[in-house]
Parts: sequence; C-alpha cells; structure tokens
Amino acid sequence: MFNTTATTSQPALTTSGATQYQNVIGNNLIDGTGVNYVPSDFGYRTVLFGDSMVDTYETVASGLTASYDAPSGDLTITVSSHQQAVGWYVRVWNRGNTSTIKGRRLAIKTVVDANTVVVNWGAIPGTVPTASWFFRPESWRSAQAVVPWLQAVSGQRFQIVRNGAQSGDTTANAIDRLESDCLAYQPRVVIMQMPGINDTSTGNGNIAEDTIAANQQTIVDRIVYSGAALILLNVTPVASGEGRGTLTNMQRVARLNQRLLAYCQGKTGVFFFDAYKRIVDPANATGLGLANYLRSTDFIHYSMRGGRYQAEQLWAQISSAFPSDNSTLPSSMIDNYWASALTLTSVTRTAGVVTATSATHGLQVGERLKLTGGSASFNEYVTITAVPTANTMQFTTVGGSDGSITGTILLGRSNNLVPNHLLTTASGGLLVSGPTGTAAGNIRVENTAGAATVAATVPARSDGYGNNQQVVITAAAASNTVMISSDFTTYSTTLPAVVKAGRTYVFEFDLALSGVSGSNLTEILANITATVGGTLYQTYALNGYAEGANLNTDATSLHIRTPPMVLPSGTVTIMKWALQFRFSAIGTALTATIGRIALRESE
Repeated sequence: MFNTTATTSQPALTTSGATQYQNVIGNNLIDGTGVNYVPSDFGYRTVLFGDSMVDTYETVASGLTASYDAPSGDLTITVSSHQQAVGWYVRVWNRGNTSTIKGRRLAIKTVVDANTVVVNWGAIPGTVPTASWFFRPESWRSAQAVVPWLQAVSGQRFQIVRNGAQSGDTTANAIDRLESDCLAYQPRVVIMQMPGINDTSTGNGNIAEDTIAANQQTIVDRIVYSGAALILLNVTPVASGEGRGTLTNMQRVARLNQRLLAYCQGKTGVFFFDAYKRIVDPANATGLGLANYLRSTDFIHYSMRGGRYQAEQLWAQISSAFPSDNSTLPSSMIDNYWASALTLTSVTRTAGVVTATSATHGLQVGERLKLTGGSASFNEYVTITAVPTANTMQFTTVGGSDGSITGTILLGRSNNLVPNHLLTTASGGLLVSGPTGTAAGNIRVENTAGAATVAATVPARSDGYGNNQQVVITAAAASNTVMISSDFTTYSTTLPAVVKAGRTYVFEFDLALSGVSGSNLTEILANITATVGGTLYQTYALNGYAEGANLNTDATSLHIRTPPMVLPSGTVTIMKWALQFRFSAIGTALTATIGRIALRESE
C-alpha cells in the first residue's frame, strides 16, 4: 500500500518500483499478448464514495416511475431516451423502502422500448414504491461533476473500479454502505465529498450536528484504517432556490467543515480539500454558493463550470502525491492496428487450421492477435498454434470452408482501431456543411446544427506526437453545434467490418481549448456512437450541458476518455467516435485542438 506522510495542508504520497502506478485488477488484467486491455485498466485503484456530489460521476436520472413484478423480481423502469442495451450495467435505488435504499448494480435484462427497460432486483419485502426511483447508467459520465474533470486534468490518473457514491445518502446511510460499496473493492484510493448536506433536510429528521460530525469522523476512520488514501472534499453550500439554503443550515455546514478539518489535520493518508471556500459566495448574507458554479435547476450539484473548476484546484493540490509518467494515449506510429498489422499472403485453411505467410514475422506460439479482412471476411482473435518457419505461421479460426483465402488479410496486435491516430496524414478528410480549411485524413469536421463559422487546420503538436486537428469556431447563434468525428467515407465501411458484439470499446484523446471566455461554450460532448440492428447506442465521456453556466477558462491538455462500451448484438452499420461542441449564444472565437486519438478494442 501507500507509504504516506500526508497532512491536510501539505499532502505527500510516495510509492516505489512497479507499484507506483497500479495497473492490475486481481493481478491479471493484461495477458501475454498485450492486446486484451482497455485504458481504464490503468491507474491508482480507486473507489468513489459519498452522496450525490460524487455519485454524479455518472449521470443520475431521478424521480422515475417503475412497476415491480413480485414473482419474477423484475423491475420495469421508465427512463426517457435511456440508450441502454441488454447486458449493460446501471445502478438502481429508491429511498421509499428500506430494502431499496441501498442501490444495486444490475444488468439491463430487457429493453422494452426507447424509454423503458427491465432489470431484475429479486425479492423486495414490503410495499414497493412506484415513484421516485433513481437510475444511474454506467455509460453516461457527467460533465457536471468533479471526478470526470479530475480524470481529464490528471491524465486519467485513477483506475476507478467502483462508483460507490449514492444520491440522497445521509451520513448514516453512507456508513451502512461503506463496507459493501467501498471497502469490499480493496481501494488504494477513495475519492469522496463528505456526506452531510442531506442530514440537514427536514425529511431526514434534521439530524443533530454532533451526530453528523461523529458519523463523518467514523467514515474517515474506517476508510483510513483500511489502508486506503482518502481524497476528501468537504461539504459545499447550496445555491439560492434550494430548500436547505437557510442561514441556520449554512452556518451548520460551515461549523461541520471546521470540525472535519480539525479532525483530519495531520491524519496520515488524508488529503483534505476545501471545496467549500471555492464555491461559497463571500458576499451572500446567507452563506450560499455561487450560482454559476452550481446547477441552475437543482441549486446544489456542480454545473459543468463548477465541476471543472473544483477538479483543477484539487489536482493542483494533490498532483505531486500521485506521480506517474504513464499515459495510455498513442505516442508512436505503431500504436495503430492498420499501421502495425502484418499482411498475410498464401493463406489457406484446412479443417479450420489456417496456414499463412508473412516474411520474418517474428511471432511466437501462444500469442493472440486480431485477424481481419480477406475473402473470408475475417473478424476474430486467433492464437498462434505453430510457427513452421520464420516466414509462416498457423492458427485456428472459427468456421469457414477449406481452401485458399484471398484479398487483404491483416493480423495485428495493436488494439487501437483509429487509422491516422497521430494525424500525420495532414489532409484528405472531409469538411461538411460550412467549415473551411483542412481536415486530416479520416477526420470529418462539420456543422451539425446551425451555421457557426469554422476554420480547420492541422498544425504540428508541440510535444512531437504528430499533428492536431484544430478548429476555430465562432458561434452565430444559440445551439450551434460543431462536430469532429471519425470518417470512413460513409461510416458503413472499415469499422463496422472489424468490430463485433460482446467486445469492449473505449475512445480517448487529448484536447486543448483557448479563447473559451466569451465563446459561450456550453457543452463538450465526447462519445462513441454505434448503430446496431437499426438502434442507436452511445457512451458519453462528458454528458450534460443544460443546467449551468458556460465554461470560462482555457485548458492546455485534457485527457478525455469514454466509459467502456460493450457492443450489443446485431448488425453494425455505424461505428464512430465523435467530439461535439455546443454554444449557448453568439460568441467570440474558440480554438479547439484534438490529437493522439485512440478507439481501443478489448476482446
């Protein structure tokens, strides 16, 4: 575990050797081929814990209706435009029944329609509520939270193995769940904004201040005693319009934060961050928060501006304690399936065993690689079973007839399916619906809504890792959107031919922004889009833009990454990555640059 000498004022965390940057779950993530991993397999093993301020790492849909079938244990939930697939995971809970207060991570059992899904909860004693259900898909990372932005500014430093936070929790609820939703996952790091604001709600009994403080201290002690390092944000005030926004409650929050600081001061392994002072409005007579940094609809959770601001301030405080020189972003020409794969010739198949030629291929028996293309329409992973000569190899494929197999057949080890991933082919892409200038090869730049002025260029990166696709965008009206995406002619070639149901996909890239203030930038949406069997599925790296202030500060390097997408069953007609910018009004020029692009596949 960590050798820590941390204090609340000057945190320090050191590790040594191979354990500095943890890259294992159960000590067996990466097989001998180096193929079967996704980027989220790397980093300090981390669990998120607390209430809704951390829960919103993933977008939470609340106030939903549901019906329960007792004989089967099925729970049918109505959630608008859920975009979920069978087998994808969500967390579900309801505070109206003691058996459903603790959320459960459940797989989608049935997709009834675009607005209705079924999960199996099992037996629920007592009266099952039909209203006020919570639903948190793992496919929707939220832009209105601290942790997604912390990951972006830190270079995805934390390997988040569990989001154990839960909206609505009191400190007592958090203690009840601490073992099952946090410590059971053996975290090396816990990231938590301290629960306590829900304890001040009259609906929860308006709990005594001493009780809240004692519960908070219990949570800290149990996490620290487990050996995990604790990144701890204190309680933030609410904004005007929230029912708990009274002078009495805000004074109580301030006192609780002082007590928490005093308790944590000098405690080994605790990294105390004063989130309160960054959000409180110093001119507000009630002690409320700054409106632009909290959502304009619920007055308590971070807006996109607030989440990013807190994350940047937090990382500036703790970055030296979590060192790493690692990055999962591409840094070489060979981190690309198309560029690094062997081209096979003289390919024949007998009784399922393929024999192929590739000059001085260097492969070894037991290595596992991705096989694509040719007249057999290969799209599978194969294991090398024999190397008869330095120029030939053998492996077994699934099905297919005997005989010669012609066409371009590739056998590769890289899991990055993006061609031109470093944008070294600096032209040849598409400009659609108004943009001018140049798009790099396999890149599409387009106005997807409205008619913003867009100038595209492909400048060299200052770090030497190829080029960037750069766009200078000047919004002409509210809701203008501009998208940079993969382009494979019509989206119906290349990627759909080499992806497959059941495999996992993650999109990641480096993003820089300048000229943000005045641009009225209100959304950065990064996602994977797949149309399978005629149904659209998406995973979001940063989801949510309608409930808060525009972004107002530049960024030199953000490592953006989507949650993993397990591709649903069916015929794939579209598979692409996309980055979209949305604006709230006419504005000044925003310069956005994207580079070091990867769409990684795990078998």
